[in-house]
Amino acid sequence: MIYTLIMTFMVIISITVPLIGGNTSAETAPKEDPPLDDEPLWEKKFDDDIDVIPVYDDIYVTLLNENRIHLLKENGDIRWTHEYQGHMISWPVVGNEHYYFLIGTNDENAITLRSIDYETGDIRWETDIPEKEIVWTVVNIYEEVYLVSRDRLIMVNSEGSIRWEREIGNIHNGVHRLMTNKEGGLHGVYRNDDLIFISRDGEIKWTYPLDGPDTYLPDINRPEHHDHIYIVENEKIHWLDMSGEVVRTENYPNLGDVSSLDIIHDTFFVLSTAQEGLYIKSYTREGVLEWERLLAPESSIENQVFRFKILENNQLYTLIYSVFLKNIQAYELDGTLRWEYELDTAEGFRHLHVTETGTLYLASIHGNIYAYQDRPLREETSKLSFFYIALIVVTILMSIFVAMIILERKDKL
Repeated sequence: MIYTLIMTFMVIISITVPLIGGNTSAETAPKEDPPLDDEPLWEKKFDDDIDVIPVYDDIYVTLLNENRIHLLKENGDIRWTHEYQGHMISWPVVGNEHYYFLIGTNDENAITLRSIDYETGDIRWETDIPEKEIVWTVVNIYEEVYLVSRDRLIMVNSEGSIRWEREIGNIHNGVHRLMTNKEGGLHGVYRNDDLIFISRDGEIKWTYPLDGPDTYLPDINRPEHHDHIYIVENEKIHWLDMSGEVVRTENYPNLGDVSSLDIIHDTFFVLSTAQEGLYIKSYTREGVLEWERLLAPESSIENQVFRFKILENNQLYTLIYSVFLKNIQAYELDGTLRWEYELDTAEGFRHLHVTETGTLYLASIHGNIYAYQDRPLREETSKLSFFYIALIVVTILMSIFVAMIILERKDKL
């Protein structure tokens, strides 16, 4: 009896102990096959030069030459088609209530802002904007639209009426960042030598001086960071609160010339160029370099476009463009390369978008769209959870084992 209990206990321990050790280290895990090696989930052909705009798990397909927009469902079916006159000035944007806003031309002296119902594609309202050149369009959580020209900010309310206009001076090279706190109450614009924040009423609340034209202002689109503004200057990152006060500054050695930045789990991921070439780097909140990967040597990065994206399933994707999209890489957040894929440039791929469910959409200039499925969104289970589960199981089994021994001895007595 004792021998049987011991053998049973040892077998259970041999099964349980590996749980305490956790999963195999990502550093030693083999590289995965890219999902683009598989057959696509679906593919669709349009007879036109197209652009693709992601929205939630659906995507917009803009037919540039035919003045039409399709909204495709996640399975590739067309939800609706919307036609418009003139030409598109800036891409549609999507508000909290699933409306998007399209800017089209009206005449030589004005443009038209159009609101479209997300479910049906019908026009909700449209209004003329007294501005010839709009460089950016943003919508906040109240469905209020901010139109940015090179020297003016225009706010249109959720009903389509212009609420206010404000001269804001020369925006640096036509570049701006319009950031919103979680209440949607402040909006920031990057000018030549400062950052200004404007209230919903159009009042300039405060300004922050910038240290030269190479200052980078990332737009961190994560709810936990909506109450902070991050400014990258000279290998330093400043944290500002929504009143414009600097609450923290950290040094980030060898940061390089940053073109993209994202923050997840208090880890800072940056895409930057240095003397050797293009890097993806990971830093702790305190500025300690955790890992870096050289994506492209210096000789090959001229006139290229680089992006990266981190999904909620903790996967990091880097997209390397030249004239056309050439290389896609997927990483774990610890820097382990999961897979990479070299695209056939003859297809003329220009766009790749990744949804939060891990679906990859590829679009080409020939009107082809392909959908592939990568690793789906998953529940994160920590090694610590495995440890406690295993500890509880072992404790229960040991208690049962001891109790059975005591009972057996009592029977013998």
